[in-house]
Amino acid sequence: MTLLAAAVLALLSGCATDGQITDPSVYLGNPFQHPSEAGFRALVQANCGPLSIGSTTVNALLGKNTAFDSGITALYDGDVSNDEFMNQVLLQYPAPDANVPATGCIMNQLAQCFAETCKVQTAAEREKMAQAETEAVKEIESAVTLDPSDLPTKDASEIERMIETSKEDGPKPLP
Repeated sequence: MTLLAAAVLALLSGCATDGQITDPSVYLGNPFQHPSEAGFRALVQANCGPLSIGSTTVNALLGKNTAFDSGITALYDGDVSNDEFMNQVLLQYPAPDANVPATGCIMNQLAQCFAETCKVQTAAEREKMAQAETEAVKEIESAVTLDPSDLPTKDASEIERMIETSKEDGPKPLP
């Protein structure tokens, strides 16, 4: 009985080594938080700003032209589709390239914002991510233990034997 009381007391007092968690969102993030339009606009400005729309640039229009701003807001809110947005921009700002580089960039920022984060990355952060990807590729490549020269090139019966052997061995447990 005293053992049970001690266990309940330990549970209630919180015996975790990190202490009691008072605000889980500090560790988990807010699952109900959604991307902000301001974050989307910051991504557009940072990544699409110098691209041309008609005879001007995205940065020259963003926040300074009410028609363009209302189109950006409508795109963000889902009130217009990507195609409708492209058509509206092309009608207001005709261009030989149909403004595809700029409008495509804007739509990519929206996808980025909703899929991952609306945070503008610094050059150092982009470099760090590129290094992590390169290291992951190297790690995967180093895990390949089969030398392609060991593979049979023309002997179908040898290939079948290798397939049958791998089926007999079954799946390998994860390390």
